[in-house]
Amino acid sequence: MRPRRRGRALLAVGAWVGVAGAARAQDASSLPALTVFAGAGPDAVAAAGPVGQGELGARVLLDVGAVVPLGAGGTGLVGAGRARWGGIAGPEVGAWVGLRTHFGQDALRTFADFALATRLTPGFTLGPRVGFGAQLELTPALTLFGAAGVELALLGGLRADLELSFGAAVLFDLVQG
Repeated sequence: MRPRRRGRALLAVGAWVGVAGAARAQDASSLPALTVFAGAGPDAVAAAGPVGQGELGARVLLDVGAVVPLGAGGTGLVGAGRARWGGIAGPEVGAWVGLRTHFGQDALRTFADFALATRLTPGFTLGPRVGFGAQLELTPALTLFGAAGVELALLGGLRADLELSFGAAVLFDLVQG
């Protein structure tokens, strides 16, 4: 990666403020009605096979998604659209969907994601994604988060992505109690 591109990537990651949703200072069994999040950060890929053959390098990723609770157990359905820039393959578009489980009762809580991820362009891949992170409540309607994840593509070529993401989350209580 050229120094100029590297500088732009670092500037984009550092400047990202993000809009996203999260939790109140209550136990993890009570999730908000809807959480919307956005995060950005660095991503590294190693690939072999027909899609991204021999690709190895660093990129910048952007995730925008939402979490909807499944009952009162602290688990929700999570999904996100994803874009990546940089690397040999150029821009990529994908998505992931799965389960997110929250842990903790205070303003600082943790979460774990278990999902199915796909890359739609420049070639199709499909495989599991596992992530974990922490979120810090700033207000009852706004949190900041940091997360890390691993995505493996098993269909469409062997590929592994390591990611870090930092962003914000916005809480929407659709029903007032």
